Amino acid sequence: MPTRTRGIRARKHARVLGYALSAGVLVYVVWRLNPAQLAASLGGLRWWLLCVAVGMGVLSVALQSLRWWYLLRPVRVRYRHVVQATYLGSLCNQLLPLRTGEVIRGLVVSRRSHRPLAGVLSTEVIERVADGVAMAALMLVALRGLRLPAALSAAPWILGVGVALLMGLLALAVWRERSVRRRLQLWTPGGRLRARVRRVLLEIVQGLGLARNWRAVAVCLSVALGMAGLQVGILWLALQAFGIDLGYGSTAAVLAVISVGTLIPSTPGNVGGWQFFCVMGLALFGVGQGTAAGFSLVAYSVLSLGSLLGGIVALATSPFSFGELRRLRSSQDAHAPAAEASASLPSLRSRFPAPALVPVRTTSRSRRVAKEPTLPE
Repeated sequence: MPTRTRGIRARKHARVLGYALSAGVLVYVVWRLNPAQLAASLGGLRWWLLCVAVGMGVLSVALQSLRWWYLLRPVRVRYRHVVQATYLGSLCNQLLPLRTGEVIRGLVVSRRSHRPLAGVLSTEVIERVADGVAMAALMLVALRGLRLPAALSAAPWILGVGVALLMGLLALAVWRERSVRRRLQLWTPGGRLRARVRRVLLEIVQGLGLARNWRAVAVCLSVALGMAGLQVGILWLALQAFGIDLGYGSTAAVLAVISVGTLIPSTPGNVGGWQFFCVMGLALFGVGQGTAAGFSLVAYSVLSLGSLLGGIVALATSPFSFGELRRLRSSQDAHAPAAEASASLPSLRSRFPAPALVPVRTTSRSRRVAKEPTLPE
């Protein structure tokens, strides 16, 4: 079976599995719901607190976009285009499984700036390492002393080890860049797919050189910690609006449980998994399953509204359609650079013409070489 056909079938099976898993877990949460208790909670809901939480979510997206724009300074892309790409990625994450939006937002910036995709993705790698460090710190502080369920007891340490290994690989790729690039250049793989993987790895290693800039690393980690604090504040406001009185530290522990539970992306927007682990986290502090199930459904719906509306606005004001974004993502399944994928999307290529060539100053030697006749084939 051709590689392309196997890739299409694998994506289809993963999509169907993600939707089925999301529906199954969501049915389980709804089964635990108490309709009368939910109606009473909605009657006393303080909507203004939820509006403040949604506004803080918009602020979190603005901070994330500002951090990414700071890392993308060599690419020379506008901040509003970075915000647009971030919202487009968030929209795709909510509608597609396996967090496809993380790649799509990189593809959008790559198209906007006419830069190779691998160089843009290297900045996303730095972002995710910083977010992992912030999340590991949050979990180690918030979950200390709590009796976690058996399914989550080892998760914080696994995440800590994973983040440490990722930081070690990043440090190796940054401080031993010449050695890693030399080994990749000496690697002569057979086959078109392996050659593309080698080229993309070379571009990513070259882009990771940004991590040598300690100011950029410090900014990235600071924003990651600030975003983690904002997420805790958003969840705390939602709990207060629903009438669940938990302290800031307890809310951080609930968020840590949700983050551990949804660490491996599977369902679109983590629907089902977010509600399930929210109920599990609130149970650690004595919140009943009926109340926790109602809160998880209402809070997720309201808090996702900001990113959903922002994604729709970004999609309406961008030169991309949702179908084009999906085809653009599919054209990168073989990890080809963005320039190679442009051949399959003539409509996008016409909207983003190639930059004008810069004239090169010629020398007398180059003119003599150009006049020499070439040998016949």
